[in-house]
Amino acid sequence: MTSLVRRVILVAVVVAIALMFAIAALRVARDVPTVDAEHAGMVAPFASAIGISARTATLATWLVACVSAIAAALALRGDSLLRRAAAEAPDALDARRFTWLWRPRPWLAVTTLIVLLGLALRAHAAAWLPWDIDEPWAFPTRASIFDDSHDALVHPPLFRALALGWDALVGWTLRAPRWLLRAPSLVASSAALALVASLALTRPSPRALVALVCAALATAPIAESALARPYGVACLSVVLLAVIVLDSTARRLTSLEAALCVLAFALAAWTDLVAGLAAFITLALRCAVDLRARRLRDAVVLSTCGSLLALPLVPGALRGWRTGIDPETSALQGVLPDLLPDAQLSYAFRAHELFAALSDPLPAASALVCLCALLAIAWHRGARVPAALLSALSALPLALLPFIALRPRHFAWLPLVALAVLLVLPPPLPRRAP
Repeated sequence: MTSLVRRVILVAVVVAIALMFAIAALRVARDVPTVDAEHAGMVAPFASAIGISARTATLATWLVACVSAIAAALALRGDSLLRRAAAEAPDALDARRFTWLWRPRPWLAVTTLIVLLGLALRAHAAAWLPWDIDEPWAFPTRASIFDDSHDALVHPPLFRALALGWDALVGWTLRAPRWLLRAPSLVASSAALALVASLALTRPSPRALVALVCAALATAPIAESALARPYGVACLSVVLLAVIVLDSTARRLTSLEAALCVLAFALAAWTDLVAGLAAFITLALRCAVDLRARRLRDAVVLSTCGSLLALPLVPGALRGWRTGIDPETSALQGVLPDLLPDAQLSYAFRAHELFAALSDPLPAASALVCLCALLAIAWHRGARVPAALLSALSALPLALLPFIALRPRHFAWLPLVALAVLLVLPPPLPRRAP
């Protein structure tokens, strides 16, 4: 039952990612070609080097992503989730501690209720958070994806194309429901929570219950991923890749997991630079595990697909870092002074207090203590791969500080990855007899 539910979640994620790429590709196909290379977007340096337009390079790379996902699914065919679940022994639980909650049906019901709570909180945030901390109000003023703004210089074009395409589908207006305009981010954030839940389904335990509740209530994924900004989609891509890697280190990838690895890496790299680096670290760790386990074909396929998909962004990313990423853009709030009534500013809502709390040093210090404790437990229990993944992703902010003005939103995926690591930790090592 739990493996079937997990398979359904993974298939639903494939469909969601495919729809995101389709909406973005349709919007890119209608975009006006870039004329001024000096102000062109992140794809322009690579595109001009090979003599094509940024639009053509983007569409070609996304087509390569789809073909690579299919090729990886055909090349890396491990045991299916259902067949493997039938061969595996059930989770070993101490009979003295076994209660009704850890049985399959009650555990599935409890997991579903917790996930529904998390989805309700995300939907409420998407419907309530004010416009001026969002981006859709600015999109209609800039019709081009690849030029005419600093944002295009320092951010990959996928989310910009997705948001513009979605705005065109639903009809952008300030009178439209906020959750509708933020639907792509809301769907992506909800899918990230469902992925953590799918990992918990096969591990019924008090630890899994705590991890699920924390994943549903974590403030950063709720507040930052519910906005029409790239961070909801980035959260989905990094969490998806981390969940697959953490759940399959001791075996080969299934066809579905191989395709999802390629799609998740493409989604992360073309949505946000920080998420792309996190996805690169995760994919590189998976390739290292495959090489150590003599799964050479798996490592070659994943590394080749990742390199092909990231290559068009590398020259533009280097230029963006030299330019300066994520500068203060408060002046942009004057673009539509007559269109944004004062009542919709965040200072008129308690949302401003929420975002102020996220930047307070106390939550950051608490999160750092929890991460350090989790890392110590992972290393002590012999979970080398989860500990290495969490160590590398936690060190990423320090490595990027000289280049990027980092904010909590750039790492909205980190709490969910940490909770996924908590779920896959082995039981405590038995104590030696005195």
